Amino acid sequence: GTGVTSSAADRQANYEANKDEYGDAVYETSEKGDGSQSSWNQDYSIFPYLTGPFFGRGGFCNDSSAAGVFSFVGAWGGGFHDSGFRVVAL
Repeated sequence: GTGVTSSAADRQANYEANKDEYGDAVYETSEKGDGSQSSWNQDYSIFPYLTGPFFGRGGFCNDSSAAGVFSFVGAWGGGFHDSGFRVVAL
């Protein structure tokens, strides 16, 4: 993948390109970034990409795998009616 679309290959390419950046608990708590349930506790790990460049971290109350503390998804940066938030200091 090129890392710019929302495909699983591109999400994983972005994950691989950034996995050496430690401290944000993404690499430390997940095995992949391709959209599978590869974070601890079988939470989603969907690495950000071009049209979803921000990290959505846990908090999706209507989806068990996305609601977990270790879940992360690529998001466009807007608000969602079904989401909480967690502050992440880098």
